[in-house]
Amino acid sequence: MSVTPKPRAAPMKTFEDITAEKIQGTNDSSITSKRSVERLYWSKQSPGSKPSRAARHVEFFRPFVEKPQRRSPVINRGYWTRMEAITRHIEDIIESSNCSKNVIINLGCGFDPYPFQYLSNHGSSSNTVFVDIDYPDLIRRKVRMLQKTKDILDIIGEQTTIDVDLKRSKNNEGVMLATPSYLAIGCDLTLLDELSDLLRTIFVESDTLYAFTAEVSITYMPKDAADNLIAWASQFQHSRFVLLEQIIPSGPDQPFAQTMLKHFNKLNTPLNSVTTYQKVSDQKERFASRGWNHVQASDLYQFYNKSITTEEKKFLDSVEAFDELEEFILFCQHYVILYASTSKTPSTLLNEDVEEFPTLKPAKESYTISSKSLNTTHKKFAAGCIYKNDSLLQNGGFTTKRTSNNVLITSDESQKYTFEKEPFKERMCHSITRLGADKYILSGGRLAPNAGLNDAWILEDNKWTKTFDLPEPRSRHDSFTSANGDVFIYGGNFKAESQWLKFDLQSGWTPLTQENAIPNLVGAAIAFNPATNSGFIFGGLKSDYFVNTRIYSFTINAGNVISNDITSKFDSAAVISLARYGAKALFTDEASVIVAGGVSEHSLILGSESLLKINLTDFSVEGNVADLIVPEGSSLPLLSGFNVDNIDSDLVVYGGGAICFSFGAYWNDLTVLSLNKNEKKSDKFIALAKTPVVLEKPVTIKADKAKPIMRGYKKVKVKPVPRVSLDSIKDFDAFMNDIYSKQTPVVIEKVNVGASLSKWKDPKYLINAVGSDRKIVAHVSDAPNLNFLAKNFEYKTLPFGEFIQNVYTPPKENAKNMYLRSLSSDKPQGKPAIFRHDFEALSADFVLPPPLAPLEDQHFSSPLRISSPKTAIWTHYDVTANILCQVVGSKKVRLYPPSDVSKLSFPAGASTSLIDNIFEFPDSALGGTKPLETTLAPGDIVFIPACWIHATLPLDVSISLNFFWKDLKPEVYGNGKKDIYGNKDIEDYENGRKTVAKLAQSFKGVPEEVRKFYLLRLVDELKESI
Repeated sequence: MSVTPKPRAAPMKTFEDITAEKIQGTNDSSITSKRSVERLYWSKQSPGSKPSRAARHVEFFRPFVEKPQRRSPVINRGYWTRMEAITRHIEDIIESSNCSKNVIINLGCGFDPYPFQYLSNHGSSSNTVFVDIDYPDLIRRKVRMLQKTKDILDIIGEQTTIDVDLKRSKNNEGVMLATPSYLAIGCDLTLLDELSDLLRTIFVESDTLYAFTAEVSITYMPKDAADNLIAWASQFQHSRFVLLEQIIPSGPDQPFAQTMLKHFNKLNTPLNSVTTYQKVSDQKERFASRGWNHVQASDLYQFYNKSITTEEKKFLDSVEAFDELEEFILFCQHYVILYASTSKTPSTLLNEDVEEFPTLKPAKESYTISSKSLNTTHKKFAAGCIYKNDSLLQNGGFTTKRTSNNVLITSDESQKYTFEKEPFKERMCHSITRLGADKYILSGGRLAPNAGLNDAWILEDNKWTKTFDLPEPRSRHDSFTSANGDVFIYGGNFKAESQWLKFDLQSGWTPLTQENAIPNLVGAAIAFNPATNSGFIFGGLKSDYFVNTRIYSFTINAGNVISNDITSKFDSAAVISLARYGAKALFTDEASVIVAGGVSEHSLILGSESLLKINLTDFSVEGNVADLIVPEGSSLPLLSGFNVDNIDSDLVVYGGGAICFSFGAYWNDLTVLSLNKNEKKSDKFIALAKTPVVLEKPVTIKADKAKPIMRGYKKVKVKPVPRVSLDSIKDFDAFMNDIYSKQTPVVIEKVNVGASLSKWKDPKYLINAVGSDRKIVAHVSDAPNLNFLAKNFEYKTLPFGEFIQNVYTPPKENAKNMYLRSLSSDKPQGKPAIFRHDFEALSADFVLPPPLAPLEDQHFSSPLRISSPKTAIWTHYDVTANILCQVVGSKKVRLYPPSDVSKLSFPAGASTSLIDNIFEFPDSALGGTKPLETTLAPGDIVFIPACWIHATLPLDVSISLNFFWKDLKPEVYGNGKKDIYGNKDIEDYENGRKTVAKLAQSFKGVPEEVRKFYLLRLVDELKESI
């Protein structure tokens, strides 16, 4: 049989075809992440690694990823671990095989290059053949790319022809590429009889080992079909199976699992097996009951700890700074790596026994959970403490970037935000602690993972003052206050000369002497009792990258710390349960300690064990401290990067959450755990933060001929934006009453905005005025249309002179499209851009006309924009009104009313459309929209109301200037919601999204068609309210 199939006319797509395409689409995202790992890690030699993990000289993923992207550190490490788990099992299976032939079959292979990597590092052998199997369409694409890649063709050897009597179908194309060491087969994995016939025709089964791998592939199949595949694979005489796929050990409501499931459901690629096989033990039983005589399984982090050496972990850290261990552990603990054999041959890479989190005896009384969405507290790794006895102070932390601002959480509605602006660097993983009666001290933290901070600041009378620096940087340290007001710090730096420090206002930080020294830990949980000057230490990370499993007590006496190892006082289940990284601990009374959250390297902490109560009278430990059945309108917190304090006998969890791998972010609402079951305690809290000043006041039209754009059989009329002359606008009140109040875009024509109209056309003038060496951050791309969601550009820091030269006179070869949206010169990530401050040398050149001049005082942001010709900017909306002033060149602006948002492919929660370039977009889905369009000439100013969707296309070198102002009341935007770009959605929308998600979840257990029926009815009711 010829390897190349005969071409046939493409049949009409069925629902199954569309489903298959969506599943294949997950391969594209996965392979991009693996390419990121290849470029970052595999280009370097890992010390002590086997050949397969040495530097790869061939870039195996390169043919399959046209435009590489660098993923975040946690995604890189997650995919590195996934690939190592599969690669090491393949090597282990081949090395332990006693058969004359080894056939390694990748089920749902996608574009994975495991065969080529192995053959490159170990060489081809007549006794080992790799077989890739996937949908025919995907295999066709893979073969096409392989045939263009000489390096890989040289590795797999010369192509051959295999004669097989095969009945072809659209789901079974058989062998599509064959060499002595590699086969590519296009076949649907549900066609098991056809696969059996094909394999038994090609290979002699009697002395052949079949090793099947399935890396996040068969979970997309219907559950019964996947189970049948597992049973089918066990019927070969010598067979092994390696499975890697998602699990949800704490159920679908656990926040990470919830985010993960939502992600795949949104892609229309649900994980069909995960709700049946939720735990590692479920997966093990799944295989044991389907013909596999020996099964080993663990979660992916257990594999990481057992099979990845400390030396290799240090190598990973040396390549890419990493401090997202909690998020990495949570990711790994939601994946199972399983090995199965029809013989008794074990895997050396996995533990024999399944390790799952111990279940402790339930608490005698449990806390009731209630929560309230306070968006300003949505930060992870912020510092926090009790403030003036009945409130909470949160500082800094990470949202989409590091922050430095204070948030006051209080139940006193008369409270005002009176804090002075923070004078220190944005940070996370720091501490803030009461110092005496009315002072608070902030210490340490970090910028990047390898950029620790050692400064300290005192907050008194709402003002910050610099104080003594720490002897060395510390982050993820513990700080607490004694009864007499002294502040102590423990841990936070493996290399610190002294683990313990004491602070006083006269001499600063003093090291404490130690009796019975304990390891210097990072991210430990300390419960401290000021009345006795003593406490306990649980968990934390040791310098060898393992979580501390010992439990310590300590007492502070003058300048001395006496510590003791008290692990033997606890039973084994309690010791395992208390060994956590990133947990918090606090006394609730003299005889009780609560340990909350964190992560365990043993296995995923179950929801019922996320809070533990320690009875100090007998050192017994209770679980089920919190009732996980939460009331309507509340949600479970993800206890990572959080703070917890005791207010009026209630536990208040504030901040925290996680970036759940590539699945999305989960931010904790303010959560109150109360022993009073009859009151939703969270409702009484509010969050106060600094808010920008906004306008209190809320908003003769000429038209050219409308021009139609064809959208299938419909015509979408693109109408011109109305134009007025400046003379028609008497003053600012006239602008507000005659233009703004109508909430429709208007162009004010031919406005004299000063010398900028002539001077800024000269690139030499701009370079001399701003400074050739001044650093700016520009969007740089090969693509002519920039897309924020696709991130088809890089943020590059360039000298201003180089940027201007590239924009005005681009090189003849390898020219890049460039776009500058200026940032604050003082604090790019923390303050809005203000043109007159950020570009003082250009300020006098630009003048707003008198009717618009009041915006100079009332606007909150004025970014300067400079772009290459024909560099289209993504379709988006701003939640703020603005005017766009064109200064140099001409620019096309397309606008759509807010009512068109549902027709323009905006993902939920995003202010940017998925449409690549709306000026060229031909899809008939734009039918029914009401676009406006204008071309701005120098001196034209267009008013763009809030939430009007728009995109821009400069026709020449373009310079323009925006003035944004927030035209709604402060409470609409949220309590101090920080928004330096003007594109964060209002708080009511964010709250509404959560309500919708909970509403959909409330139909859990209802048959699918019935669920859809009632949800559609609710949609209709919602539409009636618009």
